[in-house]
Amino acid sequence: MSNPIPEWVQQRVVDCLLKQAKDVWKKYLRGKVEHVWNYKKRLKELEKAVEELKKEKERVEKKAEEDDRLFGKEVHHVQVWLRQVDEMISEYENLVQDKDKQPMRGLLPLTNPKERYHKSKDAERINDKVGELQKEKQDTISYWRHTPSSVDVAFSNAHYYG
Repeated sequence: MSNPIPEWVQQRVVDCLLKQAKDVWKKYLRGKVEHVWNYKKRLKELEKAVEELKKEKERVEKKAEEDDRLFGKEVHHVQVWLRQVDEMISEYENLVQDKDKQPMRGLLPLTNPKERYHKSKDAERINDKVGELQKEKQDTISYWRHTPSSVDVAFSNAHYYG
């Protein structure tokens, strides 16, 4: 008994189904699987970014304290930036503490995919915010329009921008 459906039709149906399965994979599943699979990598990237942000925070704090002490000018947007940095650092620490409290069960990446997915998304979100704060930092550090002379400092006529 021969197959009533011609072979070329069968091949066309299989090709169409494979194309749709590929499209579904690309559109809906690939990103989620990548989050689950790359969970630890995202946490390491976030850890590096937060460490860099902490170093920049210390540098900006020192500069702001120095400007405040020398010139009596507290720069509001620098203080806002520092508060935002503190919030990001605390979010990162909460993420790490949650990870330590509830360790992932099993050694394979797919043992607890829902938890890994959500933590990976949180790490990515925090990392994006850390990147934004790093970009904003360039605009928040106070600077002089020109190098102040001793006369400018003595009479406070220096063009100070914060």
